[in-house]
Amino acid sequence: MTKKGVSVIVPVYNEEKTIKKVLFELVNIKEVNEIIVIDDNSIDNSTEIIKSFKSSKIIFIQNDSNLGKGATIRQAFPHLHSNYSVIQDADLELNPKYIVKYLNMSVEKNLDVVFGSRFKTFRVEGYPISLSFANKIYTGLINLLTGSTYSDVNCGHKFFKTDILINLDFKENHFGADPEMAYIVAHNKYSFRHHN
Repeated sequence: MTKKGVSVIVPVYNEEKTIKKVLFELVNIKEVNEIIVIDDNSIDNSTEIIKSFKSSKIIFIQNDSNLGKGATIRQAFPHLHSNYSVIQDADLELNPKYIVKYLNMSVEKNLDVVFGSRFKTFRVEGYPISLSFANKIYTGLINLLTGSTYSDVNCGHKFFKTDILINLDFKENHFGADPEMAYIVAHNKYSFRHHN
């Protein structure tokens, strides 16, 4: 049964410095129904921190080997029981509070997809210039190929109608899943907005 509100997918790999704050923020968003946390075989204290966090909203999946970000996102699909779902990276580059804004935008404008964006200028503060440049190349190519207007295809905030996400059919298991999902969204002409 589909519930009104949001399911949150949190891929985790060695995020001991931020995962507790991410979970605290998510648990306290009333629109969030469930938080599917997938620890992708972290070698720091992430797993212990997640296990010690008590909330009925949290569904914890622990991988015995490192499968990659794309694969962990797909692992969450059977647990998505809300009409909207969002990917929330565990590094806190984007604040979980934006999820409510994405939800409001999606409902008001009947959008299939809302992507966050870290890039108000060329470079995100604290983000290596080489990675900023690479992201701009990916983003530019996808915009060129699809006629879209993305500003940040690698952003860790991707908000979907749940039925769109689970049928997206992306194949990449690692970080290439981010640009692949962006390409599929644009190629299929889903109704889409950026939230900056």
